[in-house]
Amino acid sequence: MGNRGIPGLLAAFLCLLYLGVGSASDPPFGSPARCMEPPSWSLRGRHPMLESRGQVTVVALLQASCGFCLTQAHYLEVMRRQYISQHNITDINFIVINAGDLRSRLNYYRLYRLGYFDLYQDYSSETAPEENVWSLLDGAKDDFLIYDRCGQLTYHIPMPYSALRYPFIQIAIESTYTGRHPCNCSADEPTTTTAMPSTEKDATTIASTTPTPAPQNAL
Repeated sequence: MGNRGIPGLLAAFLCLLYLGVGSASDPPFGSPARCMEPPSWSLRGRHPMLESRGQVTVVALLQASCGFCLTQAHYLEVMRRQYISQHNITDINFIVINAGDLRSRLNYYRLYRLGYFDLYQDYSSETAPEENVWSLLDGAKDDFLIYDRCGQLTYHIPMPYSALRYPFIQIAIESTYTGRHPCNCSADEPTTTTAMPSTEKDATTIASTTPTPAPQNAL
């Protein structure tokens, strides 16, 4: 392996080390809510976290009016398909929650057309602050939240670490999927030996995939 691969491997190793030993409230991957279930929330009459119980759940907080967020959504769909087609992993649930501001709501369809992940529209923090899911999750634009099979938060990853051209999100998903995370979840036991993809290789594949241009005729 050439020297060019060393920084990426080092970053991935340090990230994996931190994911395993970081305290519950330490940034950038920790959170005071780590190993706790999220506040109850529902959108479109559904309760996604309850429906996802028994699966690893990845929640991405994206903004349909943001070009970078559309690229993130594309990479997320590539990742979802790779887990299914290359590794036969179907028990990871990917959820995208579009921001509740007016521009994001008007551009909802731009996210909708990018993949088959579960897409939900959040409420406006101005008109319905008590129902704003981003606020309930203590999240911000571009945040990723990873939950184990028991519905507990294992990692809350903000930018710049959440950019999918880096391996941090995949490492967090792998750590959670295989039960190598800081929380105690009895539902992890049957799958702790499940083979997972090579993080560095798949992250490189995802990052080299050309994003699908976002549609211009957004609703």
